[in-house]
Amino acid sequence: NQSPAALRSTVAERNIAVVHKRLMEASLLTKIGVRFAHLEIDWAILKGGPLMQQLYGVAATRASNDIDLLVRPAQFVEAIAALEHEGWSLRGNPPRAAFSRLALRRIRDVELIGPRAAKLRIELHQRPLFAEPFGLTGAALLANVESAPLPAPRFGPLLVWYCFAHGALCYWARLKWLTDFAKALSLLDVKGQDDLLEISNQRHTNRSLAASILL
Repeated sequence: NQSPAALRSTVAERNIAVVHKRLMEASLLTKIGVRFAHLEIDWAILKGGPLMQQLYGVAATRASNDIDLLVRPAQFVEAIAALEHEGWSLRGNPPRAAFSRLALRRIRDVELIGPRAAKLRIELHQRPLFAEPFGLTGAALLANVESAPLPAPRFGPLLVWYCFAHGALCYWARLKWLTDFAKALSLLDVKGQDDLLEISNQRHTNRSLAASILL
């Protein structure tokens, strides 16, 4: 039952908080990038600030619950060690024995908690889409990375398909994912739309894509 003025004040305060959080994320990710570069680890930021910048022109359009990073499966354990070196800690502190060759085939991602003052989380992925092999969407996203200001997949049909696939596989559990997908569709030109349909056809997701577009 807040007054309009109080609501505007609340929104303004939350917007400032999002801006501060994005700035903190960028600072920490820059440090991580230096470490990854030293170790020659290929990586990309999935969704989050870079996607908000691409879709809405402002990285701080809204906050994210965590920071999603994608690395190659062959560098997954090395990337975990690099993040630990930068002050991040594995949630639950699983023993290194948990990263056996067999276990790694089953793990999609691990969660790391940032330095205490940061209050941030990283989900480090070796596959962006659950059980799908890295050689499909994961490899394609890493091959289409723009490095500035931070590495993230460039906007295009593949990224739009990933936004759709991620949301659909999660049953569009969050309205913001569906909003992002609709916005992404609106930014594709005719050729981009045709390419999106071709990608969907190759991956046999046409029915899910059509249902998501209708939704």
